[in-house]
Amino acid sequence: MNKVNLAISLGILKKEDKPVFQKINSLRNNYAHNLDFNCEEKHYTEIYDAFVGELKTLGERYIHFEDKDLLNKFRTLIGVVWIYIRREHAILPGEIEINSQRTRIGELYLEQQHLNEELLKFGI
Repeated sequence: MNKVNLAISLGILKKEDKPVFQKINSLRNNYAHNLDFNCEEKHYTEIYDAFVGELKTLGERYIHFEDKDLLNKFRTLIGVVWIYIRREHAILPGEIEINSQRTRIGELYLEQQHLNEELLKFGI
């Protein structure tokens, strides 16, 4: 049993999100075990296309396809996945408020990143 299946069995991840996490795990494995491996646009697209439900809603809110820098696109993609996980998995009552604050910080970071990209288009 791999880590993604274990996380689903333990209720940590939703079954509907399995393709996203399998693709992220596969990308991590390729990068970790193949010194010649290069992340490409197709890897990014495969992960994004696997988004469903709330994760897809978050992706549509924060991911902007006009960004041409693949590294920035991956940063945003992973940021969206992180926000989603934090929203879904507040364990203890006190953690709900902390997770809410962390989620908001993540959202603000992504908004700031998008604004910076917009300013760069105008040479500011």
